[in-house]
Amino acid sequence: MMERGLLKELTEFHEQYNRERLKENQLPNYTKGIWQSIGFKEFHRYLILPDVKRNSEEAQVLIKEGVEQLKQVTRKYSRKQVKWIRNRFLRRPDRQVPPVYMLDATDLSAWETVVSKLAAEVVEAFMEGKEPSVSPLPLEDALSNEETTFYCESCNKVFVGQIQWESHIESRKHYKMKKRVVKQT
Repeated sequence: MMERGLLKELTEFHEQYNRERLKENQLPNYTKGIWQSIGFKEFHRYLILPDVKRNSEEAQVLIKEGVEQLKQVTRKYSRKQVKWIRNRFLRRPDRQVPPVYMLDATDLSAWETVVSKLAAEVVEAFMEGKEPSVSPLPLEDALSNEETTFYCESCNKVFVGQIQWESHIESRKHYKMKKRVVKQT
């Protein structure tokens, strides 16, 4: 994204936004709209630098920090999407849901054969009413929410129900507490 001109696009958009905002005599509002998308918040400190400082060492540090933050929030968003897909499509045996296929897009040099070609094959097979060569992901057991209690030793908390427990053990708070407990021992 950086090689394709992300900084230039962000800078131009930020300048245009500020011109419009000043015309309408409004205060900046970074809490809604496009400012909530991935990219703007991560590079905000760079974007508010005066033009004369855009090539400075400080600017390079801010760009590097922005790139790292961008990678971090992208990974977080990716995990959130996967979780949503699993909950919406794979853990719903009670509903009629379309098959979900997973394609490995980690190696960009093999994109054409591993992702693009296989995705086109899956769509073609679907359109023709045939089975594609790629198998869909299996449906998972839906989380039952029976009145079972769980105790988290790391967090010293009791949870009622499988859904609450699963949510807790995958949470950031639990991860941090678990890490803290390991450090203390």
